[in-house]
Amino acid sequence: MQATGTPLQWMLTDIHKEENPNGSRQGYHDFRWMSKGCVILVETEEQLEIAKKQYREKIEDGVRVRFMDRYKVHEDEPNTTPDIPGSLEFPEGGSLNPMLFAFALAKAVREMGGKILRYTEVTDIEKNKTGTIRCVLTNRGDVSCE
Repeated sequence: MQATGTPLQWMLTDIHKEENPNGSRQGYHDFRWMSKGCVILVETEEQLEIAKKQYREKIEDGVRVRFMDRYKVHEDEPNTTPDIPGSLEFPEGGSLNPMLFAFALAKAVREMGGKILRYTEVTDIEKNKTGTIRCVLTNRGDVSCE
């Protein structure tokens, strides 16, 4: 079976599925991810052209997405206002608690050997010739990434 979705979606799913031996969710990893899909309605013809471009890009990136024209939108949801020209549907989309997600990301950073610098503003990011991040400049000093 071929994996679908983005690396972020895979990470969210993996983190959320992690359980204690007794089967209960771990406090730091339970950020209330709800996989329920996502529909983005397009309101203007200009946005419709942008949505079509995004649709093609997402397909090329391997993201599951469905473009719906005006007729399909109203077929799926008859109560949608008639002037909606289209939408993008992401069946693997969802929602989460942003505060709990921040704690889960911080825990993952620490587990990978990173350090959380609280109350620190990133002022710039320097990259080397290959595009890899070389150094993060902050209001409290530079952080080397090499």
